[in-house]
Amino acid sequence: MVLSVENLSFSYERKQILQNLSLSLKSGETLAILGPNGIGKSTFLKIILGLLKAKSGQILIDGRDHASLGGKERAKLVGYVPQSENIAFSFKVKDLILMGVNANVGMFSRPSVEDRAMAEEAARIAGVSEYLNLNVDELSGGMMQLALIARSLVLRPKILIMDEPTSYLDVFHQNAVLTLIKKLNSEQKTCVIFTSHHPDHALATADKTLLLNGPLGYEFGATDQILKGENLTKLFGIDFINLNVEDKRRLLVRWKPAPYSLLHC
Repeated sequence: MVLSVENLSFSYERKQILQNLSLSLKSGETLAILGPNGIGKSTFLKIILGLLKAKSGQILIDGRDHASLGGKERAKLVGYVPQSENIAFSFKVKDLILMGVNANVGMFSRPSVEDRAMAEEAARIAGVSEYLNLNVDELSGGMMQLALIARSLVLRPKILIMDEPTSYLDVFHQNAVLTLIKKLNSEQKTCVIFTSHHPDHALATADKTLLLNGPLGYEFGATDQILKGENLTKLFGIDFINLNVEDKRRLLVRWKPAPYSLLHC
């Protein structure tokens, strides 16, 4: 298993966020995490990234105890793409991606020829090679997201964590990101974990799905078993309907419009 989580619990002061959460993922699998805002999706990601410490439980990454990993070791095992990022300076795209080698480079060292080759390969995988000599402020939001993904891939992490990677993107670039996730699974055997508010994105890409529902607990398992109407209705509080279709690439669930009185209360 590339990731094993056992009985993980976390709370902010008196508010319980995660309780006895257990799951496991193999190389090349994708996990989609769904749930309402404030339910603990980003908190779970931050625990895996080492930014927050769990109250109890154990995490193993590639068979190694998460708690024993140093910052540089963890950076080589786990890549991260934030939900949004403000770039203060107008870097070249190639320099932005090259920042992904930071865990390999000492404080006063310069990137090596090998580091630059790794950055160029990451750009190729993410589909941004033709933009390397552009300034980042010349990129669209969708292309910027792909460049950030390329930066996270430079060190070939075992696990890639993406916090709502399709937020604010048009449909074309949403599709580009989801397609890239499947490419990383099949070609690089990268384990991808992403949060989302879109069940159809989970259906399109995820082998496993985690539904976080606060005090009501969680549901984890194969995506086609977890993303059922009754589970999503309980999770989001609106009426989802199962659609019986043979082509599993299509959307399997949809929701009814909320009553007019609820939309204007």
